[in-house]
Amino acid sequence: MNEQIQLLISLQEKDTIIFELNEIIKKIPGRIEQWKQDYKVKEDQLAQMQKEKEGVEKDIRTKERNLQIVEEDLTKFRKKIYEVKTQKEMISLDSEIKIGEERRSKLEEDILKLFEANDELNNKTNSLSIELKKELAEIKKEEEEVNRKIELNTDKLNLAIAQRKEISEKMDKETLALYEKIRAAKNNLAVVSVKDNTCQGCFVKLPPQIINEVKGASHIVRCEGCVRILYANV
Repeated sequence: MNEQIQLLISLQEKDTIIFELNEIIKKIPGRIEQWKQDYKVKEDQLAQMQKEKEGVEKDIRTKERNLQIVEEDLTKFRKKIYEVKTQKEMISLDSEIKIGEERRSKLEEDILKLFEANDELNNKTNSLSIELKKELAEIKKEEEEVNRKIELNTDKLNLAIAQRKEISEKMDKETLALYEKIRAAKNNLAVVSVKDNTCQGCFVKLPPQIINEVKGASHIVRCEGCVRILYANV
């Protein structure tokens, strides 16, 4: 086989490896980024829940202060019962006591509902906090694995790049320039085999004359369909 054809085959093999490794390295962090995005969504949910919880607790404190005021007013009104002198004063006092008791009942009901809401928020925030801690630990563990994979594949990539350089330095300039031109136009694939008399780049059936030239391997032969460089698959 012509030396330049053999070098072209080797160069294509290295470029295929380099392309695949670059794709692997590029895609590896994708899962981590998605996990981090999902984590951020839950983290925001937790912050919103905690904000709601603070609001509920503030409402509880406000209503408890109001309840205390109502209780104090009711105590005062009941003491006045022994001081009233007329029926009109008694009716007015009874009205004040009734209004106060209604306010107290409403406040107690509201406070009870707020406590229930606060308990529910407590359960949700605690559950989500535990979930986030677990997810954060998993993300850190996965990041370590990702970094290991990136380092491993980067080492393979650097080796392939070095080997490619050695191969390209042995090639004549015209052949290398032709290869690079085809590779740039054909999605990184410039050199393909012939199998069952078919070009493995565009899968077009090749004429017998081309097949014979490819098998002879004395010079560079290109596919008439996709213009890629052909070699015999032996």
